[in-house]
Amino acid sequence: MRQHRVRAGVLFLAIVWLGLLFPRPVGADEPVFPEPPDLVPLVDFWVEIFTERSRDWTVLHDRDDPDIRYETVHTGGMSESQRRTHLRNRRRHYAGLLENLAIKTEDRWTEAEGRIAAMFPESADTKRYLEAAGRIRSQRGIRDRFREGLVRSGRWHAAIERILASYEIPTELAVLPHVESSFNPYARSKAGAVGAWQFTAGTGKRYLRIDRHLDERHDIYVSTHAAARYLRDAHAKIGAWPLTVTAYNHGVNGVLRAQRELGTSDIGRMIREYDGPYFGFASKNFYAEFLAALRIARDPDAYFTNLAFEPEEEVDHFVLPSPSRFPALARAFGCDEEELRALNPALADRVVSGRWGAPAGAVINVPRDRVPDLAEAYLALPEGDRNVPIEPDRYRVRWGDTLSSIARKHGVSVADLQEFNGMGRSTRILAGQRIEIPPPPR
Repeated sequence: MRQHRVRAGVLFLAIVWLGLLFPRPVGADEPVFPEPPDLVPLVDFWVEIFTERSRDWTVLHDRDDPDIRYETVHTGGMSESQRRTHLRNRRRHYAGLLENLAIKTEDRWTEAEGRIAAMFPESADTKRYLEAAGRIRSQRGIRDRFREGLVRSGRWHAAIERILASYEIPTELAVLPHVESSFNPYARSKAGAVGAWQFTAGTGKRYLRIDRHLDERHDIYVSTHAAARYLRDAHAKIGAWPLTVTAYNHGVNGVLRAQRELGTSDIGRMIREYDGPYFGFASKNFYAEFLAALRIARDPDAYFTNLAFEPEEEVDHFVLPSPSRFPALARAFGCDEEELRALNPALADRVVSGRWGAPAGAVINVPRDRVPDLAEAYLALPEGDRNVPIEPDRYRVRWGDTLSSIARKHGVSVADLQEFNGMGRSTRILAGQRIEIPPPPR
């Protein structure tokens, strides 16, 4: 028996020694995107906004405490002007009740004031009520938009996950477009952010091509590569994924500043305590919105009925070696022009129409397996279709010029000039006007 005890003691010491030599990684079992208990009410709030409240409903709530809900207002049938006026009046109403609570004793409270007071701790004082009066905010529901985004996401979600995985970053980040744009490649914010990943021009130009010919922010595949690089670079500087998600809204430098000032990477503390410049409602709520979108995307049927996701878009990608005519590309790749246009929203209208050449280096998305070999199909095009000026020549109209004289001078027809310049049947031109010259017929 004693021998067994000795062996057990040696085994125990060995286990302890191995544990010291090879310690278990801190947080090894922790999720990459934790949902701290103090953030649960905020995440629940956004799940409600995303899945329960349509555009006809607006929640009036405390900006910093989502558990304080003053009213859910029905604004269906109102014009936007009427809606704004009505919500402004309701906010003023509740601000008045809070101001009354700040100056009245409990025995003088009205029933409405008592209902509001019940939302606050018993220790709430004059300062607390007055501060709350300045924090009343309205949040419109987006259930319909979120549902539409879920349906659209079926087209690209798997491809986005594959792209993110290729950069060795968490594939959960594939739900970010739900928060940013509802998976709309044509989305444009008031601040000028564009595409499914909502890149501004300033940030976008670090990772994407944005010019008169091509705005890669609209291309779901190219912009996902850009978002992956941004997130990877941000995480290398920040070191925590919740803060990296926050940086996607607030900026890397802003999050690094918050880390330095608070001395922590705790997302919960940052949301509760940080009061830095521009760290407003949108930045404080961005991670909670991401968690809400992640919760919904993992089990969409729990929140929406009869969801029919769009089928996955199956495409091949071809990088143009030289400026080429888009209509000719459609023929080469066995596509209808409208079909190819729908797959390539990054190309400018003047490129798609054939007025300008599609630029070299542009990634063209082509229906998968439409032709056996994209490179061979491209090389089979006439030289004049796959090596063209990126922009047409322009002619500045002089006194005495007519559309007919300009057409003769450049070896094209009047009809070609009219069509190329979107003039309809008009022949009216003005001195100083610039006319784009189409390529002469081959």
